[in-house]
Amino acid sequence: MKRLCYIFILAILVSCKTHLHVPDNDEQKLQGKWRWVETSGGFAGQISTPATENYKMSLEFLSNGILKEYKNGEFINKCNYKIEKGKSIYDAEGEVLLITYIEKNADVQQRVRDYFEIKGKDTLILKNECYDCFTKVFVRER
Repeated sequence: MKRLCYIFILAILVSCKTHLHVPDNDEQKLQGKWRWVETSGGFAGQISTPATENYKMSLEFLSNGILKEYKNGEFINKCNYKIEKGKSIYDAEGEVLLITYIEKNADVQQRVRDYFEIKGKDTLILKNECYDCFTKVFVRER
């Protein structure tokens, strides 16, 4: 009986320790730096990668609602983002989490939305919320 109690307590401690290091939701999991792997879609159904485009790209989602974009390791853009629940063209069942990017361009605010999924611990999929648009795949850098 004592052995069973020790195993039970050990299982609780291990699960608690693991839980402390893994964010609870996709909004927290989104934070960090992501390296671009592939873009697919559009009218022609094309696929592009860092090898076909001859450049590397990464995104960094910060906890303060700032998104930074890098090309070949150099900072190129920054905008605000927020996570919102809403309807997506990719999910007719109900509300999903969407990223809304807020860019200020020539004093006009542009709002672009992406449906996003985090697969496992290290794959981010961004799908433009429009028909015949693009899906981008990223892997976690840090």
